[in-house]
Amino acid sequence: MFGRAVSRFRDEIWSYIDQANQKAPTFARIFREMVLICDPAKPLPRAAKGNVVRKHALELYAHAIEHLYDRSEISQGSTLSSPTSWTVEDIETWLLALTASVNNGQPLLAAVDIFEQGLDSLHVTFIRNHIISALRLSRNLTSVVISQNFIYDHPTIHNLAAAIFEIVNPKSDSQETKETRQADQINELIKKYSRDLPKANTKVTPPADKVVVLLTGPTGSLGSHLLADLLEDDRVSKVYALSRPSPQSIERQRTSFLDRGLPTHLLSHNKYAPISGDFNWNNFGLEQAIFKEIQGSVSHIIHNAWKVDFNHGLSSFESQITGTRKLVDFCFNLDRPVRLLFMSSIGVAQGWDNQSGPIPETPLSDPGLATDSGYSASKYVVEQVLSQAHTNGLEATSLRIGQVCGSRSTGAWNITDWVPILVKSSMAMGKLPVIDEPVTWLPVDVVARATVDLLFSKSELPTLVNMIHPRPVAWEDIINAINQSIGTTLSVVSLDEWVDALELLSSSATPQDLTNIPAVKLIEFFRSLKESSERNSSTGEPGSHNTFETSKLVTFSQTMRELPSISQFVYGEHLNLSGHITRVNAIQRCSVLDMHYVLHSVTEVVYNINWSNPGAYSGVTTGHLSGYEAGTLPGPPQTLTSTFTQSGTTGTLAITAANDGPSITFSQTVTFPSGTAPAGGWPLLIAFEGGSIPVPSGIAVLSYSNSNMAQQNDATSRGLGLFYNLYGSNATASAMTAWVWGVSRIIDVLETTPAANINTQKIAVTGCSRDGKGALMAGAFEPRIALTIPQESGSGGDTCWRLSLYEQNSGSDVQTATEIVGENVWFSTNFANYVNDLSSLPFDHHLLAAMIAPRPLISYENTDVVLAQPSE
Repeated sequence: MFGRAVSRFRDEIWSYIDQANQKAPTFARIFREMVLICDPAKPLPRAAKGNVVRKHALELYAHAIEHLYDRSEISQGSTLSSPTSWTVEDIETWLLALTASVNNGQPLLAAVDIFEQGLDSLHVTFIRNHIISALRLSRNLTSVVISQNFIYDHPTIHNLAAAIFEIVNPKSDSQETKETRQADQINELIKKYSRDLPKANTKVTPPADKVVVLLTGPTGSLGSHLLADLLEDDRVSKVYALSRPSPQSIERQRTSFLDRGLPTHLLSHNKYAPISGDFNWNNFGLEQAIFKEIQGSVSHIIHNAWKVDFNHGLSSFESQITGTRKLVDFCFNLDRPVRLLFMSSIGVAQGWDNQSGPIPETPLSDPGLATDSGYSASKYVVEQVLSQAHTNGLEATSLRIGQVCGSRSTGAWNITDWVPILVKSSMAMGKLPVIDEPVTWLPVDVVARATVDLLFSKSELPTLVNMIHPRPVAWEDIINAINQSIGTTLSVVSLDEWVDALELLSSSATPQDLTNIPAVKLIEFFRSLKESSERNSSTGEPGSHNTFETSKLVTFSQTMRELPSISQFVYGEHLNLSGHITRVNAIQRCSVLDMHYVLHSVTEVVYNINWSNPGAYSGVTTGHLSGYEAGTLPGPPQTLTSTFTQSGTTGTLAITAANDGPSITFSQTVTFPSGTAPAGGWPLLIAFEGGSIPVPSGIAVLSYSNSNMAQQNDATSRGLGLFYNLYGSNATASAMTAWVWGVSRIIDVLETTPAANINTQKIAVTGCSRDGKGALMAGAFEPRIALTIPQESGSGGDTCWRLSLYEQNSGSDVQTATEIVGENVWFSTNFANYVNDLSSLPFDHHLLAAMIAPRPLISYENTDVVLAQPSE
């Protein structure tokens, strides 16, 4: 009876969960099978504020959660039983029903890649489990093994049905046969996309002094650095930055610049032309006028866009290959020569035999070298197609790019790269692998600059260039750098042992394991890395590994000719900024601050700051805060007026702000000290909601009604308040950002209101709890505030998000980012995308405090109430 009631209740609430799924990021979606209904006899443990204490809740329901995952893994398929029979036709029919069930009832096309139709790795997990369950229900298939990459290797329902049929009716198929079949598939695609290649009608000439560049894939790490370099280059007159179609493409570009510490003002340059499209569509999906404009002006193309997923098979990349062929045809059809650079990968030579010497800077003739992943195989196909196009007169060059690490200026890695994933996973596993390969990593800004060198070369470029560091270092140097950065020594093991340990973990990985040890998701990649290492060391000689020719690279790139060998320290710095090594303090690393904490009996925390390079960090950090958690802070309105009246020691400051049509008026009360004001006017304390700290004599106090500026009743208050009446309820500014805007307008009018007799060089700001968060934000964003005094600001204030999470996981009753974004509207909606994976957040609130430097910051905390302590 109870089971049926739970099932009915789950059905009743499913529509609400489904609505939430539509708004949630893909990794956070909830499947019906994974909904756990709490036992009324075991209520969720809650903190004093009413928030669920995550750690205790997980402990309380640990057995039920484990049982849920076991049931999901073992018997998911029972809901759809098994195919009517194990023929290809019946398997395909069953798969169509299965995939529709995990796709909100929407049917998929059997002959089209399921990933092109919107499915992702989370769907794959459930589909694979259903397949395993269905096969195990068959009497003769209880011991069948389905690899993690099974669906990725057969990404259409038609091919997947055929693959399952082969499992049910096994034939002898050696690894060699599989590799041969994969090589044949590569050759078929090369033949298909090289067929009927045009020939150039014009002779290739050196590039013009002023060039127009079409850049694809501008929002990733390398793409953003390429875009920044091109926009800063005086030789470039225009850059068409082609992103995949998305209503947020421009904001995504800005966020990418913020992520990587690139100057966002470049995106306001008149040479920047952001466009959205797809090479597979007619006119690339662009408006006719825009397409004609590009067709009539473009002189250089950098094709950087490519799907990065090492799990997907070659067929999942065919649309990328098709688009590249259409781009090649576009180039041939122009009435002038054009230079095309394609960003390839050294993965095309993954299977190279080191006994054959260095990997040459020429197209490779053996497709078997690239069969380890669909990603590498697809790049191999395009290299061959472009080689033929080069023969036909198109100046097309493939740049075989190796591992790209953080830039020399910021050190910011792309945290989805395999090296940061390896580092994070190794920290959780307690061991680091030794890889018998030279480290040829290049900082991303170096790759971008070298690419621009080639783009503007006055000489005709070769067909292919190996873009790796010409002066490699040993992997042991990297191990030492990682251990030094962490501050503890992880054990160093062979790659074999490390991958074996990862294999063991992957067989029983929980969702928490996938977060702490993300290498489990790339198990196939690390297997291939292990196999490659075994092949390359088969001679038994130490240091028997692949090397690369780089003579063409250094010939055509001044950047690479002058590039020094990257020291162990620099690699350590790059790893530090991956967001995975928590010991590293970015403030200490950058030698910008000397922050000293002095604790007094009232737990007053004083930040004594020596800022040796004012502004060096604040510009980047302001952008990070706006882009990730605060939203956009507007400047002054079009018109701003005020009136000031005073009676005795009480004054009233009325402010009117207007933009075109809408206008708002807000009044603030100022309480003055008695007596005569000092020369220059009274010092002023702007107190959020009146403040709560004792105020010394001789200081005026402005009671700031920040909740009128932006309401903060609860999570339903977003977009409500005077600020949003002026800028619209859809403004990205969070409530705290709106409060900061109000503080700035108060200072604006005080600077032009001598009757108020306020010394605007001596303005302080304070607030308590939620208003303390706002006061801290105001001090960080408004440079005219001379002293910032947050009181008990807790999480979202002067406490780092990562520290709050650590404290909660250690059993403390604190509030974390995930809880705080659900409680109120203090932060932007965008911040919700990062609270479940704080490692992807490229800053923390120690930098919010740092932004106030060199101005003083006093933080009052509470020793009696846990939730108001600095560890909150």
